Amino acid sequence: MLDCSVEDINAYLANDLAGILLYSRKTLQVRCRHRVIATYYFGQCIAGHGSVDLLVGVLTFLSRQFTVADIKHHPLSYRIYKELISFEFMYGSYFALESSGRDVEAVYHHAQGLFGNDGIFWLQFGRFYRKTERLDEAIDCFRTGLGIYDSFQTRHSLGTTLLEKYLLDGCADRKLYEEGVEALEVEALKRGSRDAYPVSTLIAFLSRILQADSSNLDAENKVKRHVSYAMQHFKEDNYAMGAVSDYFRHFGR
Repeated sequence: MLDCSVEDINAYLANDLAGILLYSRKTLQVRCRHRVIATYYFGQCIAGHGSVDLLVGVLTFLSRQFTVADIKHHPLSYRIYKELISFEFMYGSYFALESSGRDVEAVYHHAQGLFGNDGIFWLQFGRFYRKTERLDEAIDCFRTGLGIYDSFQTRHSLGTTLLEKYLLDGCADRKLYEEGVEALEVEALKRGSRDAYPVSTLIAFLSRILQADSSNLDAENKVKRHVSYAMQHFKEDNYAMGAVSDYFRHFGR
């Protein structure tokens, strides 16, 4: 017997386990939500033991359930595909840590023949390459994805990766700077005052670029303009104000 009263058990069900365990007063049964069972099973039995062949097989099956042109008619299949193709899922939990880089890349190369006309695929492939510090390959993926579908996520990823490479290469290739800034400024223009993220990112990168190359007058003029815009529209955004504060700390007001 459990050393716990009925009242205590009811309290646990109602409070601590709310939304996880379901208690039916009519049948006096306690049931666990399917997602909780699935999450537990994945964590205990699958995570870290993933199979390239199995995942490629599932993706191949899903590729027969929809095309990019008719995804709105197959929301469940497309949702499953997006979860599986995510580099966070594959690299962060599905495959064993010691082989994850090799295994994830193998899956993406197989899946390219199945989903090569989907912008989401190229976004995730590029994020994987960026995570593993293969910036040239990441940039190629983001450019390909942006050519298929003009996604603000892909545009942001392309812009930031170009500027990361520009800084990493010692600010030597001006074309990387120009393309990266243009990508982020297009995003900032489209998002306007509704979203502080692209402007904040521009301020952060332009500040770093000026620290590395104080002769970049274009970066100096642009960062001043974006700081002014952020001060006007994003005073309540912590990320934006953090980027502004960092700029002032290095260059003054």
